[in-house]
Amino acid sequence: MNAKHREQRVRQAEEARDVALQNLSRARKALDQIAAIAEAPLQHDSLRSIARLAEAALVGTVRADPDYVSGEQHEQEGP
Repeated sequence: MNAKHREQRVRQAEEARDVALQNLSRARKALDQIAAIAEAPLQHDSLRSIARLAEAALVGTVRADPDYVSGEQHEQEGP
């Protein structure tokens, strides 16, 4: 592996680490909020709030694929 290629790989690894640490921080905050809601007296929308927090924590961690094409769009474009 040449030096330029190695440098690029190191930079990519550092970026991936930064993203992972940010996602971990978001997940911990979401879990803390979920725990607080679960430990509080039951309210009519507690489960809905927990579901929204969990979904937001998970969805935010997944990067969008720039090459993704939905099924409908793919069918419209055709060969």
